[in-house]
Amino acid sequence: MSFLIASGHIEVEAKTDAAKSKITALVGAMGALGPAAGMAGAAVASAGAGLAAFGLAAGKQIADLKKASEAQTKYQDAVRQSGKSSQEAIKAELAYQQTLSKMPRSTREATAAFSALKDSYSDWSDSLADDTMPVFTKSFQLFSALLPKTSGLVKGTSAELDRRDASRATRTPRRSTTWACPTRSGPWSRRSTPTCRTSRRRSPARQKPPSSRR
Repeated sequence: MSFLIASGHIEVEAKTDAAKSKITALVGAMGALGPAAGMAGAAVASAGAGLAAFGLAAGKQIADLKKASEAQTKYQDAVRQSGKSSQEAIKAELAYQQTLSKMPRSTREATAAFSALKDSYSDWSDSLADDTMPVFTKSFQLFSALLPKTSGLVKGTSAELDRRDASRATRTPRRSTTWACPTRSGPWSRRSTPTCRTSRRRSPARQKPPSSRR
């Protein structure tokens, strides 16, 4: 079931990307139809540009929110491990407060809301663990039970691959006959260079070496 969930997530992302591509193509087609359609397409494109600008403007604040969340997590870990009055916890709290002080007021409010959301989500997820985790446990058990049944398939595939490799290794390579070209040192001498290569299909007996000049 967990594998189905992961594949479903990938499928949703693929469908989302396909939908974006179709919208882009639709805007281009509307622009080619005429002024009215072009104005409608421009409105859609403007909305997309606005979303892009919004994401660009919020990018730094999201990065600051992430830093603050990490600093808060370090502080909570220090309190849990060493106590609230420990030097580790005091240093972690100071670093967390310094991170918050560098952020705009609205970003600090968003950080507090995000922290509350994390706590609420953690409690909510823990309360439903008895309902969600058995699904994953059964899927893991099913997958473990299927592994031994695939041993025969793996062994058969291995034997087939070995057979193919052995068949390729025993193949006789195609050979070609090499004859020396006539040069000034003598006609058709094997010591002469360069060499002339003839195919295996042509018999050397049929080739008549040119007569030497005297």
